[in-house]
Amino acid sequence: MAAKERGIFKAVADSAMLFRKRLSVTAEQESCILQVEFTKPDRGGLGFALVGGVNGSTLRVKDICCGGVAEQDGRLRVGDILLEVNGIIVSGLSHSKVVDILRKAEGTVQLTVCRDILPMSACSASNYPTEAHGNFNTLNSAAQTEAHPDHVSFHSDCPECEQESRNCTPTCQRCCPSLGVTDMLQEKTDPQKQHLENSAMKTEHSQSDGWSSDEEEDGDDDDCASQPSPPETIPLTGRPIVSEEELSSLAVISPPKNGQYTGSRVKALIQALEQLEKQDLVKEFMALEHLNPSDNCLVGKAPENREKNRYREILPYDKTRVPVGEDEGYINASYIRMKVGSEELFFISAQGPLPGTQDSFWQMVWENRSDVIAMMTREVERGRVKCHKYWPEKLDVPKETSRYQLFLDNYQMLGYFHIKVIKMVEKKSGDVHFVKHLKFTTWPDHGTPHSSDQLVRFIRYMRAVHAKGPITVHCSAGIGRAGVLICTDVILSLIQKDLSINVSDIVKEMRLQRHGMIQTKEQYLFCYKVWLEVLQNISLLYGHHWQTETSS
Repeated sequence: MAAKERGIFKAVADSAMLFRKRLSVTAEQESCILQVEFTKPDRGGLGFALVGGVNGSTLRVKDICCGGVAEQDGRLRVGDILLEVNGIIVSGLSHSKVVDILRKAEGTVQLTVCRDILPMSACSASNYPTEAHGNFNTLNSAAQTEAHPDHVSFHSDCPECEQESRNCTPTCQRCCPSLGVTDMLQEKTDPQKQHLENSAMKTEHSQSDGWSSDEEEDGDDDDCASQPSPPETIPLTGRPIVSEEELSSLAVISPPKNGQYTGSRVKALIQALEQLEKQDLVKEFMALEHLNPSDNCLVGKAPENREKNRYREILPYDKTRVPVGEDEGYINASYIRMKVGSEELFFISAQGPLPGTQDSFWQMVWENRSDVIAMMTREVERGRVKCHKYWPEKLDVPKETSRYQLFLDNYQMLGYFHIKVIKMVEKKSGDVHFVKHLKFTTWPDHGTPHSSDQLVRFIRYMRAVHAKGPITVHCSAGIGRAGVLICTDVILSLIQKDLSINVSDIVKEMRLQRHGMIQTKEQYLFCYKVWLEVLQNISLLYGHHWQTETSS
């Protein structure tokens, strides 16, 4: 494929948005951030329409016009987020401003876009029902991979579209249908329609929140106007792994009879939690900020390890860091052990892998025999790279590291988290280790979730499938959302065992093992929210039963 005809694909992992460094084809296919170059005709535009750009909102490709430059090139996708035009960062600019930049551009036009590329196999693609108009197979065509370009381009001889592609305001729905949720639902059967409606509602719900937080940016301003991340899509799935009914069943917590989380006692506790003042909880959180570091971080600060840290100031303590290999090499990860009665919950809390640390990350998973990875971030959020895509994406294409081959054995995409079963094969010995990779996808770009229900289900499933070794947890920095997950897991376990809960003590214990766990006051308040909502659900579920027992 000639560069002149198809442009040049480039991918980078640079949160400063300076996408200049060329990578290999393999790395490009794995990236979420792509650069595409078009040659703009002397007359007419590039043949695509944008939507968004209101009050700093994301600018997204809405339509690709039949017969236009973008459609002929075939690589730009509906749903792609526009980040740069010829090196000009357009994040936060208005729709009219960006359209004006595009109109004034001449000759070669370079676009930087963000896309969430999700796994697909050739065998499963043939079984997925196609749309009646065009070849869009999912809610957002951006979920398709480069291996299946026929799934995302329109093929038509419609003259109306060719005429309208010049001003990029397509109205002929036969060839250029809008990809709005309502339009897509009209082509779906009832079960599919309901599934997409639920997914769309969850996506919309997750894009706004009452509190602003940018918990994992090094030195960033909480009030900065940043781009929302691309919504998660529902792509093809592998063999069924778990049903919603099973997840609902797992989410039910049954405290011991006659314990502190039953009857009138749990109702009194709920009332007490409901009456807590937000300002008092914030003071409680701020008191934790005055805790002195429990150890040095000399290994993480060593000059040879600086490039292995995603953020300069977020480093593991020397005494709890996870050593890698016989020479006890460095990775930004910490052991965290949390007591729950006589038992111990064992975690590794890590930063999101970088391109240069993914080999060490998988070596750490292998050496610690960790069988669950819980991922609490998306690869790109608000136009910033948060985590390298370190896992295999296709059923038939293994991912290679220096020591291991990683095979995607099976996967399932649920509305709020993704499950991947990954088979690790050590190249030297041929030994095999299976890992469940769980990616929570509905944490909003700002603040915390509105409800704890989805996170509780995610954590209960994580705990149910865990069998051995520490659970490896990561977000971007490995202290914010990762801390919320660990704290929530501890709270749920304490309730299950009828033990008392002290959120401040839980956070303090985590921070003694990794500095800064639970990074913002919003995250701290959310831990209380989890505690309250779980108790409310217990009361609703068992309240009538308790009343019956009391009356008898």
